[in-house]
Amino acid sequence: MILRSIDVKQSNLLVKKYLDSATYYILASNLIENFSNFDANMSDLPEELQCKIAELGAKLRVEKLQLVLLWLCSLRSYRAEILAIILQRQVTGPKSLHLSRLYKAKLLDYLYPEVIHHPQQAYQTTGLG
Repeated sequence: MILRSIDVKQSNLLVKKYLDSATYYILASNLIENFSNFDANMSDLPEELQCKIAELGAKLRVEKLQLVLLWLCSLRSYRAEILAIILQRQVTGPKSLHLSRLYKAKLLDYLYPEVIHHPQQAYQTTGLG
């Protein structure tokens, strides 16, 4: 209802997406970048976890990164983009390699398992993680 009163194309606030017969809107990428800093506030994380993230460095060991990912997702659910910001990585690396491996190992689960490509999809640890 409210979306109809906003001219979506001119405002550049939302991007129209399609899923089968449904239409939905997501935030424009420039807004996501601006608001990502709010979600990626590291001061909310335990000090020990902040140290582990700082120790990852450029050349990281897969096991260490996966442990950090599991620890982060045990605190709350995180979108892949936010995890990439926290870990100072490209989104494609953690999402395609590490998150998918942890998901396949049933250590992580989707926040919205019924809609895998949900625009706000996030990861959370399972009972095994």
